[in-house]
Amino acid sequence: MKKSIIYMIIICALFVFSGCGGGGGGGVSGNTPVTISVSFQNNSASSINPKGLLTHVHYTVTGPNMVAMEGTVPVVGDAADIYLLVPTGQQREFYIEIFDSSGERAYYSEKKKVDLTGEAITIELALHKVQVCNDVVQAGANKPESFTIELEKKSGAFRFDYETYSIKDRLIITYEGNTLYDSGCIGTNGTKTEYISYSGNSSSITIEVQPNCEGTASTQWNFVVYCPQEQENTIVGAWAHVALERLNDGTWGSILEKVVFRNDGTGAEINRRVNYGGFVNSFNRIDFTYSTNPNQDGSTNLTIVYPDRTLTHKIIMSDNGNMVIIDRTSDASSKRMDVAIKMDTAKSYTAADFSGDYYAMGYSYDINVLFSPGLNNTFSTIASFDGIGEYSYEGTWHSDEIIFTQSQVAPYAVTNIDGSILAGGNFSGYLGESGLFITSHPTINNHWRMTFGMQKQDKIYSTADLAGTWAIAGFGDTNGESFGDVFGIMVCNNSGNCTATLKNQKDGDVLNEQFDFTGISVDPDGSFGYFENTIAPSYSAVIGNNGNTIMMNMSFGQSDLYERDILVGVKCSGCSNLAGQAGKVRTKNIYFKKRNNVSNKENQNPAFIKIKGGT
Repeated sequence: MKKSIIYMIIICALFVFSGCGGGGGGGVSGNTPVTISVSFQNNSASSINPKGLLTHVHYTVTGPNMVAMEGTVPVVGDAADIYLLVPTGQQREFYIEIFDSSGERAYYSEKKKVDLTGEAITIELALHKVQVCNDVVQAGANKPESFTIELEKKSGAFRFDYETYSIKDRLIITYEGNTLYDSGCIGTNGTKTEYISYSGNSSSITIEVQPNCEGTASTQWNFVVYCPQEQENTIVGAWAHVALERLNDGTWGSILEKVVFRNDGTGAEINRRVNYGGFVNSFNRIDFTYSTNPNQDGSTNLTIVYPDRTLTHKIIMSDNGNMVIIDRTSDASSKRMDVAIKMDTAKSYTAADFSGDYYAMGYSYDINVLFSPGLNNTFSTIASFDGIGEYSYEGTWHSDEIIFTQSQVAPYAVTNIDGSILAGGNFSGYLGESGLFITSHPTINNHWRMTFGMQKQDKIYSTADLAGTWAIAGFGDTNGESFGDVFGIMVCNNSGNCTATLKNQKDGDVLNEQFDFTGISVDPDGSFGYFENTIAPSYSAVIGNNGNTIMMNMSFGQSDLYERDILVGVKCSGCSNLAGQAGKVRTKNIYFKKRNNVSNKENQNPAFIKIKGGT
């Protein structure tokens, strides 16, 4: 590394009005003249920083039984002279920061503690250059090193790429004293990427490198921290929202509405239709104010202030900004699932905007079994819309321990105002961006339902589209008697192996569940799934929305027919540990096996869960 030496002579009389010293009781009395030798490990003092020349030095001296000393002096050439005397005593700690012309910290020293006896002393402090995000840091040294990375923002999510090759090293990222990420002792054998969120009062992080963490002789490693992207208040705009809820007293509820968030912190719920316990109500407009606050786990707290109450929701937005899911597991009074999709309010819609093939999945509670043979139902369908007012669908349902298929042809209409959908079967909903839609049955007082759908094969997919971090929300029941909602993350690699860590709030108990999915193979249309019944959907899980949305129906591959669960997820590169660490832990492995061109009848071996791709 390049090295150069600045000599900063710290020798001055102790003036009571100088602000640079302090007396101390105890220990050896008097003052010690100190010379500090500062070595630049990365660049010389006269080098040009990305934001300008080095201009001034800030020093701090602290210790027991003394008043802290600090001050600022200018850099002249390659030197800075500070005239002061340090009170004699033990454990005097010296620390220096050097700033550039823009006021940004450019270098910082290690903190060094020295015992001062009254005799003149020279202290060497090694300076480290403050790395700026997007700088590549490379080193082959075998001793531990620490780097400060300036992110230039006090909150956000940044991308972290690192490579440790075959010899294992460990990298730890901290922010304001808290660990954001710990790689563990790892040999990556290729670049590994993480997306990490932070929020606080500082704009810098610290990366500690522990090379040769298994005690080997030599190593190589490198990393790069990318600058956080500009984060606008992406909740601004119009959203279509659907919710399904079961209260602990057995009451069911559903909501369908359009919600508008404005730049000035105001908003409105428009055309809100609700059904709780069979009482159907409509509200043309409810005004509110709102605020957002990002969390370190990649979520955002959305606080909405209504005229009569205030609510705070923990929301996750997809990486492409057009879909939101909400964490409902903290409310023990009910089990609920919410999905919102971004709307294009500048567009004039017609039926032609709702055409082609769509995947759809949902849950319904049909108290009078008008639409299904059972009360509690999950379903997965493929619906085809002709663009002029007629649609058809074929779906598979799990209805009170009965698996059946159903098809229908019916009319539909789309308003040209905001993309509202009105279709046969008395359901209605909204169109969103990128081929997303939601529907419900908001006007039927004895039926509660939510459906989420997305365009089929909006691009050519592969298993690699599964890789990354997904935020997951879900809803389900066991035998129609036990209900639960879940929230957490699922992390997948390029090989089709995923680990889901979910918080499950069920019947007053909270579990932290981990599910390992292995051997997933994604078909070009985005679908993948499993089955072990003679009747099963042509897909149980699917990726869409240009790789930003996943939906999984876990109701058809069980060894029994008492479990119904649906999961919806959004790609969230900056998410981590959304489930927290509450409650008990339950782990389950789910093995996916791919068999093409084999009929369901030939795949009834219950020894493992099989997977069928395609449609």
